[in-house]
Amino acid sequence: MEAIRHKGATLNILNLPSFNSIEDPNLRNLITNIIIELYKYMAQEERETIKVRQRQGIEIAKRQGKYHGKVREYGPHSPNRQKRYIYKEACRLLTRREQGEELTKRQIARMLGIAPVTLYRIEKYRAEGQIKAAN
Repeated sequence: MEAIRHKGATLNILNLPSFNSIEDPNLRNLITNIIIELYKYMAQEERETIKVRQRQGIEIAKRQGKYHGKVREYGPHSPNRQKRYIYKEACRLLTRREQGEELTKRQIARMLGIAPVTLYRIEKYRAEGQIKAAN
């Protein structure tokens, strides 16, 4: 808005009321800016309301067992057979590491051909699964 005004141009928005009948350009700019700020505020509030309602809908669907979220890319139920295999191998190697074998996480990731961050995600998902299984 400031860049347009700085160049001496005016912005006419078709679905906003026109204030061309107001002679004083400062008053016209003031009213136009107030209207635009009001529309921006209303749009932001609407967006936040939509996000809250979406979150509420997801929570209700989860309680009813209708929403499960996205399937993990690397996990025991991954649709990709190779990524399912990598998950199982990562779990096996992490178990060997926990039992005292001299393996670093970086070495495990390199052996499997995945990024260390991916191995950390697999480890976190595995830990979540063990917590759920214990409960």
